[in-house]
Amino acid sequence: LQTRQALIATLLDGITDDLLKPAQHDGELLGAMNQLRLEAQHMSDEDLDEEIDTRDALNAPDREKFIEAIQKEIKSLIETTKTLVPITPEELMGKDCIRIGTTVKCKRKKKGDGTPDKHKARSAARGDVLARIYRKLGIQPPKTFSPTVSALTFSLMLQLAVILGMKMATTDITSAYLQVQYPADQVMLVTKLERNIAMLCNLDPTQEYRINKYIYGLPDSGRAFYYRYKSVLELEGYRCSRVDPCLFVKKDETESTYVLIHVDDTYIFSDCSENHLKFVERMNKHLPVTLDTKADSFLGVHIQHNADGSVEL
Repeated sequence: LQTRQALIATLLDGITDDLLKPAQHDGELLGAMNQLRLEAQHMSDEDLDEEIDTRDALNAPDREKFIEAIQKEIKSLIETTKTLVPITPEELMGKDCIRIGTTVKCKRKKKGDGTPDKHKARSAARGDVLARIYRKLGIQPPKTFSPTVSALTFSLMLQLAVILGMKMATTDITSAYLQVQYPADQVMLVTKLERNIAMLCNLDPTQEYRINKYIYGLPDSGRAFYYRYKSVLELEGYRCSRVDPCLFVKKDETESTYVLIHVDDTYIFSDCSENHLKFVERMNKHLPVTLDTKADSFLGVHIQHNADGSVEL
C-alpha cells in the first residue's frame, strides 16, 4: 500500500495530501490502484464517428446538412477567425511563399453512446505536401510533438474523483487551432479552396489566401495549440503537473480543481460545480470555451455516472 500511495503522490502532486492522511481512504486507494486498467465496453463500428468523402457527402440523402456544415466551416475560416486572408498577386510579388492545397472532409458525428450528434465539415491544409516541399527546399521542418493526457492519469483521476465525490464536467474550445496565430517569421503559406468547395460557397475558385492562423493539417498545429492552451491555463493559476504535462492543478484554501487536456478536449474535476463555471469564465478571457456539465463523454468514451457515485465506461 505504501508503494501505491507513493506512486499516486508522485503522479498527482499535491492531491494526495488530502487523500493519504485519513486512514479510512486506505482500502479505497488500494482498490483504486488494483483497478487502474479500466474495463471499457467494446465499441462496435456503428458507435464510431462516420467519416465520409466530400463527394459522397454531397450525393448522400442528408447532403443539405453536409452543405450547411461546409459553408459554416468556410465562413469561419475566412470571415469569423480570419484564418484564411485573401491576397492578391500584387501583394505576393517579390515575396517568398509556399503554395499548398486544402481539402475538406465530412463526418457524421456521434455521441459517446453511439447515438447521432451532428454533421461536421473540417477544412485541412495539405501538410503532407508541405513536408515534401520542406525536404525539397532543404528547410528545417518545425517540431511537431504535442503531448496528450496519458491513460494512466485519466483513469486514476476518475477513480480518485469517485472516492472524493468530486464534481465532473467537460469543456470544448471552438475552432481550437484557429485561435493560434501562424508565426510571421516562417515562410508565408498560400492556398486555394478546392474548386467544388469554392463554388458551393459562392466564392471565386481562383482566389488565393494567406494562411494567417494555424489551420488543421499543418504539421505543427497540435503543438502550437498545446503551448497556447498551456500558457492560458498557467496565466489563470492552473499549475502544470511535473509528471503529466496535460494535468493542471489549481489548489488553494477555496478551490481544488484538476484539469486534464487532450488537444482541445478538457475534463475537469473539482470539489464544487461553481469551480467549473469559474474555469470557463477564466478561459473565455482568452479562448472561446463551452461547458458540458453532464460529462458523459470524453475522447469517444461514454461515461455513465451511477446513483451510488461510481463511474462506468
